[in-house]
Amino acid sequence: MKKIFAVTRSFQGRATFDSFDLEKFRKGVVAPIRKLLSSASPELMGITVVSCGELGSRYAEEVRLDRGDPTTAYADDSEDFTPTMHYLCEAFPDEVKSGRIVPHLCRDWGLNGGSGTALNAGIAVARSRGATDALLWSPEIDLDGFMLKEMLSHKERFSLKLVGYLRNRWHQRLQWQFAQNTCAIWDLDTLAAVGDMNPACNGDGVTVVNTPEFGDVPLAGMEDIEAYLRASKHFGEFVRWGNV
Repeated sequence: MKKIFAVTRSFQGRATFDSFDLEKFRKGVVAPIRKLLSSASPELMGITVVSCGELGSRYAEEVRLDRGDPTTAYADDSEDFTPTMHYLCEAFPDEVKSGRIVPHLCRDWGLNGGSGTALNAGIAVARSRGATDALLWSPEIDLDGFMLKEMLSHKERFSLKLVGYLRNRWHQRLQWQFAQNTCAIWDLDTLAAVGDMNPACNGDGVTVVNTPEFGDVPLAGMEDIEAYLRASKHFGEFVRWGNV
């Protein structure tokens, strides 16, 4: 049986413990995680929530030093925690203690909100838990255990290394016709062969590309497609992938 560990990123940029929007967090992060875990099949071992603690980053939250709270057993063994990590432990105390939910502090987030290095941090957690596959997921995507099972069945039926979830009404956007890390299951051995997501996809703050629609935009993101292309080059053939 496949062992899936989910990876999600969550941050409220520059939020302190006093300014953190708890209601937004409960609706946008806690509720989707609860929905997924409560309906998922045994293949889903758990989920790690990666929080930004990079000094000076506009995505970072206030970081405090833990003073011995037994629920803050973070994956990196750090004693530091953000509001996201604190309120995650508060919402899921039993799941955190059991290791089904793993808060994780990322100190190397980079310049892109959709950080590839944050995903790599979560992927490392998944591997440490013995997972064979990682579900990379943004809670904005309405996902439950039945949809996850559909993705897994599709992956197994067609021997895929990557399977995405096609968003409704986004089919006309060419980039969304490919599996995106907002909701995708990756085979971890395939990712390991190419060193996971490329940190260069976080951008360098300087390089831009000119687009007809938006003019000059920072060269950043699309780490999912870049990883797929590197994997295909590494294996000498297109890696099998699909969408549901």
